[in-house]
Amino acid sequence: ILHVGCGWVRFRDVVNADKYPAEGVDRVFDLTERWDAEDGEFDMVLAFHILEHIPINKVLNCLKEAARVLKRGGVLLIEVPDIKGVFEEYLKGNIGMLECVYGHDRYTGDQHRWGYTGPDLVALLHSAGFDRTVVGPGKCYHTVQLPTLRVEAVTYGASSWAASIFLDSSYIT
Repeated sequence: ILHVGCGWVRFRDVVNADKYPAEGVDRVFDLTERWDAEDGEFDMVLAFHILEHIPINKVLNCLKEAARVLKRGGVLLIEVPDIKGVFEEYLKGNIGMLECVYGHDRYTGDQHRWGYTGPDLVALLHSAGFDRTVVGPGKCYHTVQLPTLRVEAVTYGASSWAASIFLDSSYIT
């Protein structure tokens, strides 16, 4: 298992990767460039609350790298703030949701660069070579509970087959 953008959260018995070297970081590389991993090296890639920090013009390359380093049938697990849910909460009067729109700004790179909906992520993942995606509610790890999406994507190498399952019907338009 490869845990990308690990930041301060390091898991045991996985390869923790981040842009900056630190204790417990096993591999150091920029997610927007070629990853320090072999083709098909991993069964799973974990990307928890990192895509929103990457400029949108670099996200597709990041997702293609995830597909490259996964074994056939490997799973990419993504969690990101649900921008649709964030704006719905904001429009109900919860001004704290603006923190999600812009990021927490605790350190360089903590700003949010983009917001995602389920259909946005599905389209990006399919463009990156993933064949199957499942979208549902995710977990927020901040004090202020933000609406969050969890996406599981699998690549089988069968470009003719693409199916998306939305666990929450509010994402179906």
